[in-house]
Amino acid sequence: MRFSQVAQACNVSGRGALLSGLDQPLRPEDLIGVQYRKRRAKFRVVWLRDSRGPDKILAAVERLEAEACPWPEELPVLTGTTKEPAEHALRAEDSASGL
Repeated sequence: MRFSQVAQACNVSGRGALLSGLDQPLRPEDLIGVQYRKRRAKFRVVWLRDSRGPDKILAAVERLEAEACPWPEELPVLTGTTKEPAEHALRAEDSASGL
């Protein structure tokens, strides 16, 4: 099944993120492509929850090990400082779409 849509990502890390605003019904273990700015990476859906509100479907995703992190500049610097989580616009697509 092919789809493409804009979603929000929060709680981003080098390994994954929490996506919100999804309309597409996904399942755990589905592979999706995520684009942030001009970078793309493949992710595996870990869990899903229907928020029954404006966040629509929430999906926790984990980056495939062979893929580069698409948002390295958004990660906290490893100096003991923390950075407030930010929301990021991104495009989520299924893995059959060429990612």
